[in-house]
Amino acid sequence: MRCRYFGLCGGCALQDIPYSEQVSLKKDLILKQAYKNRIELPEFCVEPSPREFFYRNKIEMTFSNSGQGKVNLGFHRRGRNREVIDIQECLLFSEDLPVLLERIRSFVGLKGLPAYDKYSHNGFWRYLLVRRNRNDEYLLSLITSSQFEPDTKGWVEILSDLDCVKSVYWVIYDGLGDAVGFEKVIHCAGERYLIEELAGIKFVVGLRGFFQVNPWGTERLYMWVKDYIKDNVQGKILDLYAGSGGIGLVLAKEGMSVLGIEMDDSAVAEAKQNVDLNGIKGYSMLKGNVRALLGKNPGWRGQFDCIIMDPPRSGMPPKVRYRVVKLNASHLVYISCNPVTFMSDLRDIVPSYEIIDFKAIDMFPHTPHVELVAFMRRR
Repeated sequence: MRCRYFGLCGGCALQDIPYSEQVSLKKDLILKQAYKNRIELPEFCVEPSPREFFYRNKIEMTFSNSGQGKVNLGFHRRGRNREVIDIQECLLFSEDLPVLLERIRSFVGLKGLPAYDKYSHNGFWRYLLVRRNRNDEYLLSLITSSQFEPDTKGWVEILSDLDCVKSVYWVIYDGLGDAVGFEKVIHCAGERYLIEELAGIKFVVGLRGFFQVNPWGTERLYMWVKDYIKDNVQGKILDLYAGSGGIGLVLAKEGMSVLGIEMDDSAVAEAKQNVDLNGIKGYSMLKGNVRALLGKNPGWRGQFDCIIMDPPRSGMPPKVRYRVVKLNASHLVYISCNPVTFMSDLRDIVPSYEIIDFKAIDMFPHTPHVELVAFMRRR
């Protein structure tokens, strides 16, 4: 299978390489970074994604003016960020996308309004955000400027006969940055969020919250972490960069005591919803910056048996690495989608902790990214 936009769109850099070779290349990348940082890894393989195609649960698409009075909707052209490739499908997202895009283009075409130009800052249509769950239920949001009136009634009507569309939003954003923003959020119809179920936990998937993009691979990752912690950890667990709960909720449902730390408002709100939705005891969340909270709580030293870390792609700041080691937990679990920052961070941790198990899963087929998890025990 090959996407018709391969080479034009910037999304699938590896799609011309057979999938088995992609997995091998990612193992080589991991080993290269480990060698560069003098990290000794246990023997491992990169587990392929349970789905090679149609695995993503979220996409953001951009509107642009074609120069012929037509509005394009798609992804930025590879190497030429000023241009947007008008697309009809995406092999990473969903087989239902062509039907959804047909309706959206019909609605946009009827309005006859221009797309927003990020250089002149004039125009209306900015982005389309689509989220899905594994039941192929969808949350759709148009993001526009405030330069024209939103037609929320027409937006709902154009989608009304699509049973798979469960939640409909319109967002107004006038920020100058070239990224989705949420200045004014209008819930137009349906539920306010989707429900995804992984590893026996129901998760809220809302308009703004964070969720791993490959739920099939994420469930496998969660099970790895759960099995390791059940076999090795007896006391409290600290979950840094906790998002909307994720693995911490899976562990709390097993009867463990988990404290999550997260600074994003939407993620914290969804974590609280997830706790209520599943009737979970033993899980609590602190909103705030990881580095600041670790610095303000020296009394946490020795209070946690295990610390889970799943930071952004940029990795953990040096002070966070230092403060994690000083907490003196018996076990650490470090999760990352970036082998470069992963190995660089571990370089500061392995003098105090030994890696007793290491796993990798390809959560991002046809892209250069790969998900890693190291299980560590205090020396």
